[in-house]
Amino acid sequence: MKLLSAIFPALALCALLFCTEVPAQSASRHIAPLAGVWSVKGKDADGIVWNAKLRISKRQAVGRKVALGGHFDWISADRKTSGREFIRGTFEIASGKMTLRGYAVRIRRGEIMKTRYAAYGYGRGRKIKGTWSGKDVVKGTWTARWSRPN
Repeated sequence: MKLLSAIFPALALCALLFCTEVPAQSASRHIAPLAGVWSVKGKDADGIVWNAKLRISKRQAVGRKVALGGHFDWISADRKTSGREFIRGTFEIASGKMTLRGYAVRIRRGEIMKTRYAAYGYGRGRKIKGTWSGKDVVKGTWTARWSRPN
């Protein structure tokens, strides 16, 4: 009985320590995409391959999220369509989920639309994988890899 009364508080303390550490570890394992220039590759539902440079110029912590801002410089593989899309969004630190939304477009050739992006950041803030969609937008998938600082 004395042994049990001595072990129980120690077990309770261990359980408390493990319970408080696990959420902190899982919450801190997602790192927001780094500021800088990203190489982007994508493909839409019509089979058109897209390349872009994504520049993340704003990266600011806001509670449990990180606010992001910047732009994509898109060009289709056939070079018939290109333009710059300005974006804003957030990255959720706990889940690694990212949402971006185009708010303005400068068309160079063809037609570029304002788009919504749903993505997941991983690889210590150096990789992104996601989808795009929107009104009058051909849905697609994309990946991005961090290249260099701004």
